[in-house]
Amino acid sequence: MLQTNLKKKPKLGENGTNISAHDPTPSNDEEELDTLLRGLPTVPLADFVCTIENLQCIHSFDAQVDLSGVQLKDNTLATKAEHIVYHKRVDHRNTPSARFQYSCSQNTKRQRKPVASQRDKGQMHTFKCDGWLAIKVFEDDPCAWIHLKHKEDHILYDGSDVPPEIRTYVKTNFRMSTSALWTEILRLHPKPSFKRHQIASIAQDARRKQWCRDPDQLKSAKIILDECKIGSNSSSKSLWSILPINLPSVNGYSGIAFSLPDVLQRFGGPIREISLDSAWNTNGSRFELYALLGEVYGSGCPLGFLLLQSPQSGEAGVKEKYIYSFLEHFKLRYDLCPAFTLSDKDLSEINAFLKSFPDAKHQLCLWHCLRAVKQRLSILHRPPKVYNVTEARNEFGDAINRDFVPVGQVTEADRVDFPVIQETIPRLVIRLGGTLQNTAPPKPRLFIRINGRTQPVHESPAPEPSGDILADLDEIDAEQDDEGTYTHDPEFSEFFNDNDTDSELGPDWMFGDDEKPSSDPKYVFCPAPHRKQLLHLFTRHFCQHPLLPERLETQPQDSNQIRRNAVMEMYTFCFQRGL
Repeated sequence: MLQTNLKKKPKLGENGTNISAHDPTPSNDEEELDTLLRGLPTVPLADFVCTIENLQCIHSFDAQVDLSGVQLKDNTLATKAEHIVYHKRVDHRNTPSARFQYSCSQNTKRQRKPVASQRDKGQMHTFKCDGWLAIKVFEDDPCAWIHLKHKEDHILYDGSDVPPEIRTYVKTNFRMSTSALWTEILRLHPKPSFKRHQIASIAQDARRKQWCRDPDQLKSAKIILDECKIGSNSSSKSLWSILPINLPSVNGYSGIAFSLPDVLQRFGGPIREISLDSAWNTNGSRFELYALLGEVYGSGCPLGFLLLQSPQSGEAGVKEKYIYSFLEHFKLRYDLCPAFTLSDKDLSEINAFLKSFPDAKHQLCLWHCLRAVKQRLSILHRPPKVYNVTEARNEFGDAINRDFVPVGQVTEADRVDFPVIQETIPRLVIRLGGTLQNTAPPKPRLFIRINGRTQPVHESPAPEPSGDILADLDEIDAEQDDEGTYTHDPEFSEFFNDNDTDSELGPDWMFGDDEKPSSDPKYVFCPAPHRKQLLHLFTRHFCQHPLLPERLETQPQDSNQIRRNAVMEMYTFCFQRGL
């Protein structure tokens, strides 16, 4: 309320209770001011505010104010005192106190020299008001010493040049887009003195009133969910009902979750695949957003949402506990029984899925896997984790070279240098008479028995190639391979371009305490020419399955064979290139 009076610029007038009139400046001896304030009795905050509001023409005052029971957030002063500017804070060593000083925003002595611009408009009017506010607070005392001086009364700078009729128009038509609003306003005011961002701000404030129920974000969200939950008597007209989900209560964590019963009752039966997608830094309060999606007729259908706020250094396993409670709700309430579960590369999500749906096949999202692998390949000076060559040789035998270990895991005496290939190894291409030859073995001939006799199977002729398919093998790029068929989707093809942004050490959260940067300044984890081939190889391994036969395989492979072949193919790739 004190800041409200500052904005009204009251004038000098009558004396009030516990308010003494004098005119010191911020440069005056602070001890004199403290002596004067120390002699004043303590006034309750409500009485102090009432006295200030009922007086007119005040140019200065001093008061001791009791702030017992007053709870103020950090941004309270900033939101209520637009017309004062923070100057400095002075901490006193001898006494446990701090003094905060603010100046009037229209004080001429406190203005910076404006930067010339072709699009400048009228500047804010300033005055020699010498307006200052000082507040002294104590560590173990709820009393605050407040001093104000403001020599000259002056007009108030509004700060907004938007005419009232335009404000009314924007608030009435806030559902229109900003572009549509601005176009209509330019038609009415071809040369406005205000800017487009001011119109956008007014419209945003009007839209915010449609969903904001409380200044506290979490409380506001809970009020909205209460209006939409099943059995609510609220007059709110919601397209879908929601059902709140009970979450654990852990100190330092805040969470809110709900499911969509209407969606689950309609589509929950045939859902056999669910995915947990997450988004970080969704707002200034650091809430993490988790969305549970179900596969319905080939599309992702939202089933529920979890909003979770965690501290910077949270307890291990707490986030997993919240996600597990979220998933258990769908399992117990709706009998959700997926055959496949998908998540990001986050151990909290993975462990929660494995605990909630132990019989489901859990798999990481291919897009997130490619992003994680490409990000790791682009970090230059971080060696891989500790590699146990003995364990690898016990499983794969002599195919594993005992000397091929990461740099830093062996002494200089035992170290064997493997030259690192700095260029891409070209793919072998065979041409006969200028024609590109198919290096794959011929397809086996097929036979059947009819009446006890073996008869060859006459295959149907291959369809004619369409116009968008290359008819001439000579037109095929020598660098193109069959692995490119995995990346026709433009969202995935971006991982295979050459616009990598290398990082020296990468973010700390990606590495454990034992993963230290390399001491060799010339060390590179994976040279750029090999990354694209590695991603193609990883993509092919990711998509392998016992039910999906490989092109050149005559016999199906079980999961153990697929794993062994994938490990050896990747190992050979790295061994040949010294990676």
